[in-house]
This record gives sequence, structure tokens and C-alpha cells, in this order.
Amino acid sequence: MLGEGTAGHMTLDELLVLEKHLEMWMCHIRATKMQIMFQEIQSLKNKVPTFPSPSNSTLSSP
Repeated sequence: MLGEGTAGHMTLDELLVLEKHLEMWMCHIRATKMQIMFQEIQSLKNKVPTFPSPSNSTLSSP
């Protein structure tokens, strides 16, 4: 593990590597979250019934 030999302290290089890994993990997490949110939106769109728009209404105006 990073920083094991220094009693809990990390070197600058170790911190930079950790930061790079954290950024990659965050990018992956955000991409996965966006994919799930898109799937949820699509699922909700499929559940919502479609109604005719007022301009296409079959009712005549008085």
C-alpha cells in the first residue's frame, strides 16, 4: 500500500499517483452514473402515456 514504510506519511510522488488514480475512478463513477441516469430517463419515458397535443385535438372550437 502507498505510504506503508513512512508510518502513514506519503511522499509527493505517492500523492500524485493517488490523485491520478482518484481522478480516473471519479471519471469512471461519473460515466457510470450518467449511463444509469440515462437508462432511468428512458424507462420513465416509456412508462408515460402519450397524449395528443392541443393542436391535433379532435374537438372543434365553438
